[in-house]
Amino acid sequence: MNSNHQPLSYVPDDGYTEEGFIKGSPGLHGDLRFEFRPFIAEARSKLLRTQQEMAEEKRDVSIAQALVEHLVSWDLRDAKGGQIKVTVDVARRLKPILFYRLWAILLGTEASDLDPEWDDDEATEQVAIEEVAHAMPAPIGVARETVAEKNSEPG
Repeated sequence: MNSNHQPLSYVPDDGYTEEGFIKGSPGLHGDLRFEFRPFIAEARSKLLRTQQEMAEEKRDVSIAQALVEHLVSWDLRDAKGGQIKVTVDVARRLKPILFYRLWAILLGTEASDLDPEWDDDEATEQVAIEEVAHAMPAPIGVARETVAEKNSEPG
């Protein structure tokens, strides 16, 4: 991951990771910070095509397996504050809203929430990406590329 939390517009083949954040939802789940390896297009398409043919409960197990394969770490804690390892069993037990949101972020179809620990420049850039995604409309990955191109133009 680059130092300013701004993800690259492509996935290099060098162990590249991104940081993500999902803001807690009162009464449902707490904040979740995580590091992940984004999906590349071919792997995402193949997995989604395979999942379309599965029964819903098998699809959720497949999603949990894919989450674990792409999550490098997370800050999920148990009731006593102990670190919980990234495993398929734990991923399957995430609250549904957190499970599917994490999945969408790893797939690249939704952006991470703004992490309050990020500085103002990082937060501003993330907001710009989300605004472009909604205006186009386009997946967050396409919007990220559009903003990166605009920021690299001279002038």
